[in-house]
Amino acid sequence: MDIEINSSGTKSSVIVFFIRVLIVLVVGICTTAAALGGYLLKTFLPMYIEEMDVKNRSLEPITATVISVDREFEKNNTKGYMKLSYEYNGNNYVYDLKYYEEGSFHYSTSGESEERPERGGDDRSSIEHWEELQAMVGTKQEFFVDPNEPDKVFRPISDDSIKVLKIIVTVGFALFAVVAVIIILAIILGKKIIKKSVHKVKEHIDTYTEK
Repeated sequence: MDIEINSSGTKSSVIVFFIRVLIVLVVGICTTAAALGGYLLKTFLPMYIEEMDVKNRSLEPITATVISVDREFEKNNTKGYMKLSYEYNGNNYVYDLKYYEEGSFHYSTSGESEERPERGGDDRSSIEHWEELQAMVGTKQEFFVDPNEPDKVFRPISDDSIKVLKIIVTVGFALFAVVAVIIILAIILGKKIIKKSVHKVKEHIDTYTEK
């Protein structure tokens, strides 16, 4: 009788151990997937929405002159800015444009100029990047404007780049979906285990009562 009890107890201990290991693994996977999914969505979803907005606009080409450049350091990133002067439908515009180091130009950031950080001693942009910006002063660049918002300047990214952004955003949502499914399955499995455990306890109580 003692052997059966010890054997049963050992078997139960092994099962509990594996359940605990499984729980740790599931929690670790969920945490990692949720963190990665959150990072991808936080970083690339706004970019994707922004680029799709640009893509859906009816844009017209214009030529702008770079009249000055600037750069600022914020949150471990250096942002370059160039002030553009251009004419559209007989009106002159001067606009501040954010410049990305990979060489692409985006929508105008003039409306955010008051919120831009001041240049300080912690500006860590490379000399090459700064020289690259300075070399643009006086040059003419091809951009696009929306006839409905002529004070904004655009240079849409390529369709391939938009596809890449879409894939990254899809992966982010997929990771969250996987986490949601795992949580739902864990809840369902947990309910079954609890129900089974309650049933066994009830059987033991009934057996003890009969004795």
